[in-house]
Amino acid sequence: MKNLEEILAPINKEMMANNGAVAKKPPPVDRWVLQSQAHCGEINIYIDARGKWFHEGDPINRQPLVKLFASILWHDNSTGISQYFLITPAEKLQIKVDDTPFIAVLSDVLDSQWQVITNLDEKVVIGEQHPVELRMYKGQWLPYVRIRYDLWARVSRTVYEQWINAALDGQGGDDETVPATLTLASRDYLFDVATA
Repeated sequence: MKNLEEILAPINKEMMANNGAVAKKPPPVDRWVLQSQAHCGEINIYIDARGKWFHEGDPINRQPLVKLFASILWHDNSTGISQYFLITPAEKLQIKVDDTPFIAVLSDVLDSQWQVITNLDEKVVIGEQHPVELRMYKGQWLPYVRIRYDLWARVSRTVYEQWINAALDGQGGDDETVPATLTLASRDYLFDVATA
């Protein structure tokens, strides 16, 4: 079983900026995944449904470390089985993820575009590059936002309620009939936020 420092060794120089802060430019995980196919293993890392990271059952409390691991995260669904990996230039290590690795905890509208910020401070603007789709989670349809590659964030309860209220406000008029699907617009990109 690898320890966390062994995983970091091949990427520390490339991905760490001054004083241990994660570099602004994301690592080229899409290239590394091609290089590391032959070097596959597992590590006892788990991301729970709240987006909390654990190693060997203990929470990883160092947020810069969690952000570094999240920056090298990869999702593979090519076999029909959802699998998550930490990818370095030398290795591909499988981890377990309960639902999604990220939670969209904040949302705002700027210049007619909806933005979300994840639990790991990643900000994306909703649109073609970062679409929203509804997925069933614990018996309820909830919005999920693509963050990068095939990595998604489930929206938090706060963001969900914010979007529902914004969609209802956007319906206008005095008609109390609520449509079966509530929709918002991020500039020209329309996305569903709730469905009956």
